[in-house]
Amino acid sequence: MPAFEETATTLVGRAVELARFDSVIGGVGQDGRPAVIDVVGDAGMGKSRLLSEFCARARQRGPAVLRGRATEYELHTPFQVFTDAFVDADPAFLASDAVPEAAAPVLYGTPAALHSAPGTGVRDRFGLHRALADVLTTLGEQSGLVMVLDDLHWADPASLELLDHMIRHPVRGRVLLVVARRERQTAPSLDAALMRGVDSGAVLRMRLRPLDEQESIEALAPDLPAGDAREIHDASGGNPLYLHCLLHAHRQGVRRDTAAHGHAGTTTGTPSGLAALLLEELTALPAVQRRTVEAVAVLGDHATPAMVSLTTGNPTAAELDDRIGALGRRDLLRTGSDGRWTLRHPLLRASVYEHTPASRRTEIHRTAAAELARTGAPAAERAHHVERSLTGWDPAAAAVLSEAAAQFAHTAPATAAHLLDVVLRIMPATAAHARRRGELTLARARALGVGGSLRESRDLLHALISGPGEDDASLRGDATALCAMMERHLGHSPEALALLQRELARTPGPEPRQAVSLGLALGMAALNTVSYADVRDDIARTLAVARAHGDLRGEAAALALASLGEAYEGQAAAAGRLADAAAGLVDGFTDPAVTEASESLVWLAWAEAVLERYADAERHADRGLEVARRSGQVHVLPHLLTGKAFVQLTTCRLTAALESAEEAESVARAIGSSDLLAFTLCFKGLTLLLSRPWATRPA
Repeated sequence: MPAFEETATTLVGRAVELARFDSVIGGVGQDGRPAVIDVVGDAGMGKSRLLSEFCARARQRGPAVLRGRATEYELHTPFQVFTDAFVDADPAFLASDAVPEAAAPVLYGTPAALHSAPGTGVRDRFGLHRALADVLTTLGEQSGLVMVLDDLHWADPASLELLDHMIRHPVRGRVLLVVARRERQTAPSLDAALMRGVDSGAVLRMRLRPLDEQESIEALAPDLPAGDAREIHDASGGNPLYLHCLLHAHRQGVRRDTAAHGHAGTTTGTPSGLAALLLEELTALPAVQRRTVEAVAVLGDHATPAMVSLTTGNPTAAELDDRIGALGRRDLLRTGSDGRWTLRHPLLRASVYEHTPASRRTEIHRTAAAELARTGAPAAERAHHVERSLTGWDPAAAAVLSEAAAQFAHTAPATAAHLLDVVLRIMPATAAHARRRGELTLARARALGVGGSLRESRDLLHALISGPGEDDASLRGDATALCAMMERHLGHSPEALALLQRELARTPGPEPRQAVSLGLALGMAALNTVSYADVRDDIARTLAVARAHGDLRGEAAALALASLGEAYEGQAAAAGRLADAAAGLVDGFTDPAVTEASESLVWLAWAEAVLERYADAERHADRGLEVARRSGQVHVLPHLLTGKAFVQLTTCRLTAALESAEEAESVARAIGSSDLLAFTLCFKGLTLLLSRPWATRPA
């Protein structure tokens, strides 16, 4: 084993960090103690080595330990770092009834989640967050739990959103979360969430500094002449991994001017000298062994024996065993508990991946995608390799990526938006593809909006509404209704009103389905601008169109919206009659039917709350929440939750009201709407004001 292998090295110069960890884990779960440790440092600074020591110390104290690692080339594999951590969990527990199905995408990864029984797929990512918190709480009940997540600067957007939730709402009980990352490469959202945690005391930050010269020389190079040792330390800049590499190279007789190429960073954030030293090991490898290392680097989580064999020329079992054995003895490859192979360090994988010829990388990804398709893997699992094997327009590949985007739309909308962007970038800009391009653009805009990228979604919709496809009335109408929603979330309700009025005034007008959809969006925008009276006639026409065409869902929604509008205008009698009519329709709908008109439950519940019909309001809010969570309609959740909080507050259930208000706040933050967040925070503030005891003033 090479002397510089990271997890086998002596831990030098981290006594302060270890003492702080011991202090935190000794009080985990107690009020006022950090629930998260944030380890920050540059590439090779020893974060992973320190985490290994944390894990060992935690196990000595008794808590269970789960350790996962984000990976650089799987940036759009949802929840990858958490799924990697749960490989260490007790399989019997994961298979028990104590584990909610909603947590499946995190616990088992994409394939297991998408192979669930029909109709049981997870579509509410906020429910998924709560379900995972329950799983961690249960795991920590026996002897405590430490979850360690490494290399979070490479975490996928879905994992980052889940982490944000865990930082804002620490898991109950004896659960400690330890994360490690490179600060300069960390997503701003995660950095901001951790900083808020530092400010509140929920997060303890450990920033790793370069190793002290004297301490590191005494521990690692006592056999070298003092001058040589100092030179090597200076060349390393106190970076532990770089220092170990330089010491190993020196002892192997590599000239120092060859080994130390300086500290300029590579595209992966690795010092160029360190990258050169890591690659130096590969130069002496036989070609077949190097190709095996390259295959493992490219395959990532799919580096199973069968897949490595397939992508390295189908050697015999004995030949493959010989290659893997030789690479294992060099400690270039390691075998995980699940039988997959990995390179010993992420920086080594990054260096190998970058230096594998592009044509070779593409071929490995293409072979992996084809094999996954042959074995029946879902599109979502194949998408990573399909994307990285693209060299131009490929209708079959585009179909896989589009299908995967649909599968990710509710639990990982940022990934869905990314995959659709890949398809749109390679799709020919020709008339033959115009309709499909418009549909995919609309789907991408919807995914961006669900994921909180409201402005990007709005800008995409503006281009779609006024672009070459504007003659497609149906597509334009759907884009207009969605764009109006984005404008409302951005606090631009007057702009939403104008956009909708222009679309409704077109000649010829929209077909009945879209006339109802646009009319309802117009009414919602008017409520936001306190101008319902100005659109009262428009809502009446919308109701008439729905009735004339037998659109019961549209009729119920128009009645509910009109009821809320009249209640806001102080017309209690009219609001009551409209609410009765809306409830009569909605209560007779099956869940699949009401799913298509979930906003009607928002308007109806709020109208009934304003009319002081609290039992009916809560009943309709609860049904709306159930339907919205199951169908992934996150945009209605804050309105339903605040409506429920209002009813609970008014009926003196203060604890329940605070829980509803806090959940509404979490969803509003994820949606990214400042107006919606302000709305939910008002209710949370009012609830806190009434539920917490007044501070005693000094005499």
